[in-house]
Amino acid sequence: MKKTQAKSPDARSWRDIPQQVRPRAMSRGGRRRLALGTLRTIIVLVVIGGVAWAGWELVRLGSGGGAWFANAVDAKPIARVTLQSTDGVLDEAWLQRTLALAPGTTLLDIDIEVLKARLEARPQVEKASVTKRFPDVLEATLSERSPVARLMTSAGSELLVARDGVVYEGIGYDPELLEMLPWLNLDSLAWDGGTYGPVPGMEAVSDLLGLARLVAPQVYDSWKVVDLTRLESDREIEVRSVEVARIVFGADADFFTQLAWFDYLLDQPGPALAKVDLSLGPRVVVSYDENAPRLARPVPDDTGMLDRRAPFPNFPPLPPSFQTPRAL
Repeated sequence: MKKTQAKSPDARSWRDIPQQVRPRAMSRGGRRRLALGTLRTIIVLVVIGGVAWAGWELVRLGSGGGAWFANAVDAKPIARVTLQSTDGVLDEAWLQRTLALAPGTTLLDIDIEVLKARLEARPQVEKASVTKRFPDVLEATLSERSPVARLMTSAGSELLVARDGVVYEGIGYDPELLEMLPWLNLDSLAWDGGTYGPVPGMEAVSDLLGLARLVAPQVYDSWKVVDLTRLESDREIEVRSVEVARIVFGADADFFTQLAWFDYLLDQPGPALAKVDLSLGPRVVVSYDENAPRLARPVPDDTGMLDRRAPFPNFPPLPPSFQTPRAL
């Protein structure tokens, strides 16, 4: 019987013997590189912190703070408040009264956003900007609303209405210019927090008045009242003029065509017109003065073009049929 041969254990190496070895010390060059890297990190953090602090200080100074800095730089009181430009009629005297800066105020004492809001709170000003010009000049630029019509309140105050419907008390306008503006007739005028609310539908009214003044000034000059009581309900704008008591325009129709038809009717012989309704599209309703003689007005044909009035060199033809109801 053979004897089982015992297996010898795995051979061991000298690397398996525990050894107490001191870690290798860092070289001089490694220590220098570590120090430089740490220094660079500290410098970057300091720079970032300084930029953030400077930005915060600039924002604080620009918003009106920094009175402590005023003493450091010996800030001068504002010497001039100037109106750099405007597209309207307001002047520097109005600007100074509206801003109402206290004597001795410096540029570092004021908040330009507050002054901007103070100017734009006046309805005549549509947009304003305020700029500091160191050491002692404050400049303002204004964009003003333009009036398209006048309005008389129940208290007897005369107000102006702009294209966007804003109602305001006009300051600095030439009285002769205001006399040329027609009056508005409204059902009511909203009162909101101490100011009048906007008049709805003034964009369409402004388009009609502006076009009439541009292409038919002789027609526009005779318009005295623009009635808006049926504008929202029926989309009608009624004009009362010296020549015709009532002229009805469709607010959603082409104003140029309606003006051309109306101008054509004014050129026709016959009794005085009492009412012309141009709001019905292809049909024009004409009423005559009951005191005028009953003379038939000719119905224009398709080739009827007006050439007497210079602003209308090429008119579209009037519709082939007219309604002429009983005189009013």
